[in-house]
Amino acid sequence: MPTMHRLACFRDDIVFFLYLYQRWSYHVDTNRLNEHSAEMQQATDPAIDGAAPLQPSEKAALVAQNMATLAAMSQESKALALQAMSPEQRAAVADIMAK
Repeated sequence: MPTMHRLACFRDDIVFFLYLYQRWSYHVDTNRLNEHSAEMQQATDPAIDGAAPLQPSEKAALVAQNMATLAAMSQESKALALQAMSPEQRAAVADIMAK
């Protein structure tokens, strides 16, 4: 095996170990704002948490907040957000936007 090839493989090993060290050293900051200026939130399911289910007025407030966020997004971001939604969520958004 030529010497230059050995050196190149050794360099790749060093870069790989640096990558592993950085993954171990630098953790994800969950308090950091994402590209839409919103904090990362844990999805909470009332059935799992044991919390009371949302009242209709609370649901309406959440829908209004989500619609305001959706209105502030660019067209490309809207398309990506709608693709990530379930069919029921898409139908609810379509109903609200039609009103």
